[in-house]
Amino acid sequence: MAFLRSTRTAQAFDRLTASQTPDTIAPETPLAGVGLNPDGTLYYIDDMPVPRYQAEQVPAYWRAKTLIAGSLGELQFKQLNSKGVQLPTIPFLRQPDPGRVRSAILADTFHDLCDYGVAYWYNEDWNKEDGWRYADADRTRRKHKAVRYLPIEDVLEVREKSYVINVEGEGVTVPSYAVIAFECRAGDWLRKGARAITTARLLEDAARKYAGSPAPNMLLRNTGPRKTPEQVAELLDALELGKRSRSAVYLGRDLELETSGFDATQIALSDARGTAILDIARVTGVPCLYLFQGPNDASMTYSNMLMQRLDLHAAMLPYATAVAQRLSLDDVTGEGATVEVDFSDFLRVDPTMRADLYQKLIPLGVMTVDEARAMENLAGDPENEKSAGRELSIAEVVQKVYLGVGKVLTVDEARQIVNQAGAELPIPGPDNLGSGTE
Repeated sequence: MAFLRSTRTAQAFDRLTASQTPDTIAPETPLAGVGLNPDGTLYYIDDMPVPRYQAEQVPAYWRAKTLIAGSLGELQFKQLNSKGVQLPTIPFLRQPDPGRVRSAILADTFHDLCDYGVAYWYNEDWNKEDGWRYADADRTRRKHKAVRYLPIEDVLEVREKSYVINVEGEGVTVPSYAVIAFECRAGDWLRKGARAITTARLLEDAARKYAGSPAPNMLLRNTGPRKTPEQVAELLDALELGKRSRSAVYLGRDLELETSGFDATQIALSDARGTAILDIARVTGVPCLYLFQGPNDASMTYSNMLMQRLDLHAAMLPYATAVAQRLSLDDVTGEGATVEVDFSDFLRVDPTMRADLYQKLIPLGVMTVDEARAMENLAGDPENEKSAGRELSIAEVVQKVYLGVGKVLTVDEARQIVNQAGAELPIPGPDNLGSGTE
C-alpha cells in the first residue's frame, strides 16, 4: 500500500476528492472574471474548477475526453513477468467488475482521471475472504478479486489509513486497502483548464445568441405621424420577417432604422471559437485536428493521419501508464509481474506495410507463418491446428485417468486408454500386466 501513502502529500491531498467544487471555494478566493449560468447563478473564470456538467457542454472538451477515455477503455491489458515475457492475463484484468463490461468501467475511470486527475475502484467484499484471491491471515499475498467503479463524488474524505465513502447515502469508513486509487498528473483538466473551458462556454453562448438573431440590435425611429400600438407591432413583425427573408428591408419615408452593437463578423466570433478549441487542445494534449475539422482541414493524407495518431498516442500514454502501474502493485498482480496497456492494435500500420514486413521477417526466421497470422487475427495453419488439437486431447485424457490409477485403474490400463487417444506409450511385458504397482 505504499502507493496510496505516497500520493497523500500536502500538494496532492486536496486533489484526491471532489470536495473543492464551486460551492465550497472560500469567498475570499481571488476571481478575475465572472459568468452567468442559465439558472442565474454566477460561475467564475479564474482560479476555480469548472463543474463537470458545464465543461461537457463544450463540444471540443467532450470530444477530447471521449477520445482518450473511450479509446483506452477498448484496449486490452497484457501481463509480463520480470524478464518481459508475456503471461496469461488474470481474470481480474479481463473484467474487474463482474457486473459491468470491461470497457465501461475503464471508460469511467479514465473520464475521472481526465477531469479530476484521480479515480477510484472499491472492493465491496473487502471484509470477506471471498473478496480476495489468495486470502491469508497476514494479508501479505491477498489480491483483489472483484471491484466496482467508485464515483469521485462518493469519496467524501481521504484519511491516512482509511477512506470515508458514500454507501447508500451514508458515510462509511473503510480501510485504505479496500480502495484502489489511481492518480495522473496529466489530468485535472477541470482545474488546470478552467479559463480555457469557460472562455469556450462563453463563446458557445455568443454563437447561440447570434444564430438566433444574426443582425445587431436595431432601433426603429418614427419621424412622421404618431402610430398606434397595433401599427407599431405590425411594423416590427414586418421588419423581423424582412430580415429573415431578404437582405434589404423597405421602411418608408417616416421611419429611420438605427443599429447598435456588433455582428458575428465584426467581433471575429469564428476565429475566437477556433482559438478556444486550440486552447482546449493545449490543455488536454489531444491533437487539434481531432477537435476541429474546418473546410480547410477536411482532406488529410495517410501520412498526416499516421502522425496525428502518434500524437494522440502520446496524449493517451500518461493515463494508460498511471492505471497500468497501479494494477502492477501487490494487491492486484505483484509477484514480480507487471501490467501494460497493449497499444499494438491502436498503432497498427497500413495492411500493405504489414504484409511487406511479414514477407521479410518470415524467411529470416524471425517469425513464423502462424505468428504472422495470429497478429492479423487469422486462424493458424490447419495442419498445425490439427496437431495442437491432438496434443491437447491427449493431455486431457492424461488428466482424467491420473487420479484413477491405483484406485479404479491399473497402470497398464491407464497406458492403454492414453494410447487410444494417440499417445503411443510403450506397454510393459506380460509379467507386469495387471500389477498396478509401477
